[in-house]
Amino acid sequence: MKLTIDSISAFVSLVHFGNYQTAAASLKVTQPALTRRIQRLENTLGAQLIDRRYRGVSLTALGRNYLPIAMRTVNDFYRSNQQIKDLVSARTGTIKVSMNMTIATTILPNILRDFSELHPNVSVKITEGSGPNVVEKVYSGEVEFGIAPSATSDERVDFEKCYSDPFMLVAHRDHELNIQSTVTWQCLEKYNFIKMRPESGTRRLLEKGLDDLGVHLTGKYEVGHLPALLSLVGHNLGISAVPYLSSTAIHNLPIISRKISGPSISRSIGILISQDSSLSPAALALKAVAKKVLQSQTF
Repeated sequence: MKLTIDSISAFVSLVHFGNYQTAAASLKVTQPALTRRIQRLENTLGAQLIDRRYRGVSLTALGRNYLPIAMRTVNDFYRSNQQIKDLVSARTGTIKVSMNMTIATTILPNILRDFSELHPNVSVKITEGSGPNVVEKVYSGEVEFGIAPSATSDERVDFEKCYSDPFMLVAHRDHELNIQSTVTWQCLEKYNFIKMRPESGTRRLLEKGLDDLGVHLTGKYEVGHLPALLSLVGHNLGISAVPYLSSTAIHNLPIISRKISGPSISRSIGILISQDSSLSPAALALKAVAKKVLQSQTF
């Protein structure tokens, strides 16, 4: 015969309340059923816990020694069950997500603020990296989901579009384009256009859009990272076009950001999930908040 939590709980309740009637009522069983549970516990342990020579509830020496063990067992059992319920209902736990640096520095604070209001006891671990790096982390299972531009997705993960991020002109505030009433893609052709390196997914997306419009932008400089591009623009060494979210990362630089009239070129921002795994309840809750925040973006 095995020990059961029902028998151990019966013993703890009986000692706690001091009489069979109240203990049985607390467990929602009859008094004979409570007595049988106590007897099963004693038979399993091979020793008597209740001294039946006296009226009321009197413990044997073994019963007194066993009581703290039984209480810990019952408390651990119900605490563990509650922890599982909390995880299932997304009240506690830890979520691992990945995203590119632009999203981490622009949208992430809003996502975490809204999420923490709904789930204050859930922890979130964020890793930042390039778009392809986000895909690898999602596919490998290192994170539950990622947030990145669609240009970085591949067939190993599912991409759910949440936001269209249009390219904006960035130029020095003293540049003549700042006072021009309307800026089109075509009017950028005569200026030194600073580009990201060819392996950049953002550059490939922009150039595809420009090819569709029949626009060819040239320039003397190529860089590998957004801060370097913005620094060159901030020193009036050329102009460029970056997604709106990237343009909001300008800090302490004399740069203006303007909407480009005419056909829009944009990148899709969305949520990446591995096809081979399912999200935990807490991750599903964070995904819902992230989707809502992304969809609420305006420019």
